Amino acid sequence: MTEVWFLVIFVPSKKDLMRVYLDNSTIEPWFEAILIEGKHMKTPGFIQFLIVHKEIEKFISSFTVAELVEKLMFHTEKVRPFMKKLELIEGFVNTFQQTIPNLTIIEEEQAPNGQRGLFISVPELIQFTAKIGDIKDAIHVCIAKHEDLYLVTKDDNIGRVQDIYQRTVGMVGFMKAFE
Repeated sequence: MTEVWFLVIFVPSKKDLMRVYLDNSTIEPWFEAILIEGKHMKTPGFIQFLIVHKEIEKFISSFTVAELVEKLMFHTEKVRPFMKKLELIEGFVNTFQQTIPNLTIIEEEQAPNGQRGLFISVPELIQFTAKIGDIKDAIHVCIAKHEDLYLVTKDDNIGRVQDIYQRTVGMVGFMKAFE
């Protein structure tokens, strides 16, 4: 007798994706474009999708903002030196929050003991980092999991975490669910 194995891939529905955490990789191009091209920038398709779909609750975190600051101030050569200022990037984060309907920045969480901050489970952080190979991506997964949100990402290798945290979807699959 021959055994037959089937790979079952869970495809989230529109209903599943009404509350999402946006990985840095999904929004970083908007920030980069606005700093490099200014008024002449074309709004990326994914950002336009987020604007149109007001019904979706969208979340980023203060960690996302810190990651944007790092990338835009220290790792993007096309951004002119006079633009690499914390106040300017924070201003663009504020503009982004006003541009994207129903967007919340997770700044603090409250633990049962009353402590406040972004809480990361260290065992999960280590497990996710070992699976993904990137601590920053692992932190985003931890935040999404803690907040019980679907993680939307552009990164190919973050999909490796799906066997640990199934609520992960790529940008294309996310947008297709709303067609």
